[in-house]
Amino acid sequence: MKKMLGMCVLLGGLAACGNNNADNNGNTVIPDPGNNQQNSTANNTNTGPNTGPNTQPNNTSNNTQPNNSTSNNTQTGPNSSSNTQTGPNTTTVNSQPGDLCSSVQDLGMLSQADSGLKLDGTTTSATLVSSVATPCGFGSAPEVSYLLSFEKGARVKAKLTASSTSWVMDLRGGDCMGSESISCLATSDRTFVVGAGESRILTLEPENNARGTFSLELEITDLECTPIGGSMCSGDDISICEGGKAQNIYTCGEACSMDFCGGDICENAIAVRSFPYTFTGKTEKTYRSRLDFGDATACNYPDGGAAFPTPGEDVTFSLPGLQAGQKLTVDASPEAGNMSDSAIFVLESCDKSTCKIGRDLGDKLEGWEVPAAGDYTVVVDRRSGSLADIVVKIDVQ
Repeated sequence: MKKMLGMCVLLGGLAACGNNNADNNGNTVIPDPGNNQQNSTANNTNTGPNTGPNTQPNNTSNNTQPNNSTSNNTQTGPNSSSNTQTGPNTTTVNSQPGDLCSSVQDLGMLSQADSGLKLDGTTTSATLVSSVATPCGFGSAPEVSYLLSFEKGARVKAKLTASSTSWVMDLRGGDCMGSESISCLATSDRTFVVGAGESRILTLEPENNARGTFSLELEITDLECTPIGGSMCSGDDISICEGGKAQNIYTCGEACSMDFCGGDICENAIAVRSFPYTFTGKTEKTYRSRLDFGDATACNYPDGGAAFPTPGEDVTFSLPGLQAGQKLTVDASPEAGNMSDSAIFVLESCDKSTCKIGRDLGDKLEGWEVPAAGDYTVVVDRRSGSLADIVVKIDVQ
């Protein structure tokens, strides 16, 4: 379904169409910067307060009505009403500070049926800046903003075609009272995902205080699964919502639980009760970076004496009921089949402050003596991201 919408340029919190600030001779007049919304005239000599609405059809050079403010207005009282005159010189009352939804074009509820929607606009006739301040627009150029709302989750591709000047695209939540920018990019083509029942404000602004015209096309694809990255267990398999369009199935190294592959998070660590034990798991989509030991200062580091970062994928194992004096070996070396640089940590619990030892060089902890009876946690954590299978061999003697 195609929609063609007319354009209103955002002016200082206004969504203004045309020039509503001209006198009867066609001259542009700058509005009072305060709350005075009356039309300007010349030679107004009124000295009393503005207390009533202007009902005159037009402002004239000798207008002595009490509600017409001018550059020569010497009145000392407050301006207490909006101009409601019925003539051709009407003005628009400013919106409340921060109320963005009164200064954007509401496109209504959108879905995949609206894919291909085209919007043509311009900022060339603007005289004031808009109320949406983009963080990457390089100045105070006038902007055009749209409010996009979605009943279903959607992937939106916004493609901008513009004349002569370059533009930025600012994206923020659909909060009318002025939400912070999610991202602002100097680009003519960007894609973003919106959850079901959510809204976004998309603002277009020319760079370097320029003015220009544009054509914006929206490609919209309904999401088949949400949230993005969400997962669901099914036996040894895990179903992951990827990109919002497809629910893909992957096989875990150990049975899936808590909607994560076994060992992917510390809360569902793989319980190892018989030895020797071998774990093999694919890291693509199934095991991710959950822990980073760069701040695990409590560990003993026999290879270097200081904590080191581990931003790669990790797998967590639980070793219940170990006895004091037993010898623990954890092998994540290439000889064991693990083809990525990995570090090995032994903890008393999932808390890194309980770390007993951290081993890096050689990718193998061999013959570590259990200091006291109890349950222990072993984490094999890669030094950097890798798609190679994780292979870990654990033995207790």
